[in-house]
Amino acid sequence: IVLYGGHDTTLLPLMTYLGVYDGVWPRYGATLSFELWKCDGDQGPAYSVLILRDGVPLSLDRFLEENAGARPGAGGYSCWEDLVRAAAGKRRVLRDYIAKKTER
Repeated sequence: IVLYGGHDTTLLPLMTYLGVYDGVWPRYGATLSFELWKCDGDQGPAYSVLILRDGVPLSLDRFLEENAGARPGAGGYSCWEDLVRAAAGKRRVLRDYIAKKTER
């Protein structure tokens, strides 16, 4: 178990990055939980991630589809490899955007 503390101002950028910010400011004591699940499959172990906001699963479908072309997860669960690939794709887009802005 790993536990990090933060504020609403640290939750908002993370939720925005993942495409799950719904425009509602996090309440005092809000939580954003990341659960990593190991599932034994036919081709060896696979991992799924579940992200919860105050105990309610968040859908990463849009983030995964836009940044990795990945399929939607079931019940809020997303494939770990798809999430890593989507985050890498989004970092490239952000890096290129920043580079263009600083070329001036």
